Amino acid sequence: MRRLEGLVDVYLPDLKYADNSLAVEYSSAPNYFETATAAIAEMKRQRPKNVFVNGMLRRGVIVRHLVLPGNLDNSKRVLDYLASFDRNIYVSLMAQYFPTKDVKNHPLLGRTITQSEYDEISAHFKQCGLHNGYFQELSSNSEEYVPDWSLEKLDGIIRKV
Repeated sequence: MRRLEGLVDVYLPDLKYADNSLAVEYSSAPNYFETATAAIAEMKRQRPKNVFVNGMLRRGVIVRHLVLPGNLDNSKRVLDYLASFDRNIYVSLMAQYFPTKDVKNHPLLGRTITQSEYDEISAHFKQCGLHNGYFQELSSNSEEYVPDWSLEKLDGIIRKV
């Protein structure tokens, strides 16, 4: 991250898990929380203040958090951490999770988040002292928003680059 200093205007890191056991179970990512939070701290060191021009972020950091169904304690711990790290940090609270075919039978991940789950996390955002944020519409939890990453579609793009 330090080698990127001065090269990146806007950082959009994800902080999906405060619970390392979930990170391992869902993403095969041991030491996720420590690694992700160290990276976010470095990003904030490089871009300590967000600069908006005509409502668009030109420099700074926005941390994205994807709310996962049945994992509200994890989401609350992520938001609590961010509030303790920097109450002024910008957070994008995302509701776009939907189950893929690989997890459609999973007891928790086999469904989208509910309105009550998202309302609870949105309320916790404010309760823990965060105040700079973006809240995604619950209707964003649809496969129609996922880009087509098939090799046939990417083939022409990769060659052009």
